[in-house]
Amino acid sequence: MIENLVWRVRNALRTAVDSTRLGEAAHAYCRRLQQEDGYRRIRERYAQQCPPANSRLRRFDGTKTVGSIHTFAIIPAWSWHDELMPGLEMLGPVTRYDYARSFPDGNANVKDIVAWRRRMNGELLEAFREAHHTRRVDWVLAYVQGLHVMADTIRHIESSGVPTVNLSLDDKNSWDCGDVGGQNAGSLGLVEAFDLWWTSASVSTSWVEAEGGRAIYLPEGCNVEDGVGEVDSMDLGVTFIGTAYGHRLEMVRYLARHGIIVRPFGKGWGRVPTRAEVRSIVRRSAICLGHGGIGYSSQITNVKGRDFELPALRGGAYVTTYNADLARHFDVGREILCWHSLDELLEITRFLLRTPSAGRRLAALAYERCRREHRWSQRYLSVLEALGFRVDEPCPKVRLVGEMNP
Repeated sequence: MIENLVWRVRNALRTAVDSTRLGEAAHAYCRRLQQEDGYRRIRERYAQQCPPANSRLRRFDGTKTVGSIHTFAIIPAWSWHDELMPGLEMLGPVTRYDYARSFPDGNANVKDIVAWRRRMNGELLEAFREAHHTRRVDWVLAYVQGLHVMADTIRHIESSGVPTVNLSLDDKNSWDCGDVGGQNAGSLGLVEAFDLWWTSASVSTSWVEAEGGRAIYLPEGCNVEDGVGEVDSMDLGVTFIGTAYGHRLEMVRYLARHGIIVRPFGKGWGRVPTRAEVRSIVRRSAICLGHGGIGYSSQITNVKGRDFELPALRGGAYVTTYNADLARHFDVGREILCWHSLDELLEITRFLLRTPSAGRRLAALAYERCRREHRWSQRYLSVLEALGFRVDEPCPKVRLVGEMNP
């Protein structure tokens, strides 16, 4: 009862505070301090630990041909998550379980969420057993946290001999989310249960190992098919696609104060664009802005899905905050441009608007890098290799997994 009351009071206060510009700034400042302090405490705690001896990856033997790999995907059908599916479908048949279709609304209390999780996990196990009975499942790819799936559910799946992988793209922000119904609601609640924990933050690989899990670092991927064809006009100028909050608001307002109008799209700015609209926006942009900050912090950064999705659309030059992981995947200065301060962002933006040919060269080279190295299908093959699978060359009808003609 007390836990549910605290939950409701916190949400009510947050709504009231966010309703004013001053409240917005105060809320963003407090959230930033909270996130940065929490992240640094976790980072330093694990820096002092050594992984236990049993944290080695359990490997699976087997040879599969691309086009015949059966994936059981525990992936919600919301937001951007449909982008994960084309690469999986290139590997072979996919059975998808959308756990979010019955997820409680924002007014649900802890008791409602725990009841939903218990019911949904039972349905999930039944769906897996049916799929596995119909055609042997080769691997499970999940996009879940402890709030959604119970560790015992994953262990039941593994008892059938099928390897399990969780794709975790927010470990820096959602590692420890507190107890909900006897299990941590963040990554911490599940890292030991999965055979492999796919994290997009290189620093968190040691966190996973320290908790007895098996980690692989890989960033997000992209689908390059929408980047094929002639580039559209760049009449939109500077654009940003993403939710309006925190330092993102400051970034857009700072550029506006210096005479550069950014056209933002997404929740808080206006209507959330569809996938087709995102493609049109990017291909009509001279500059596509990104932001690598975690939550409300601009000091703690991580690779983002947009770091690959936007360059893969081959539109405007991609300009985002610098982070060391991202610099491992693009040639900064040649394929994308990065900034450390708003002053640097202003100078980069002015340069690109004065010399549009430079922006077009950057965009073309970034697209080629995405085409060669950053497709979701290539990420999946890397994960399967880490699991121990030997994957034969794809047959011609699924050649998109390999090289694609430009």
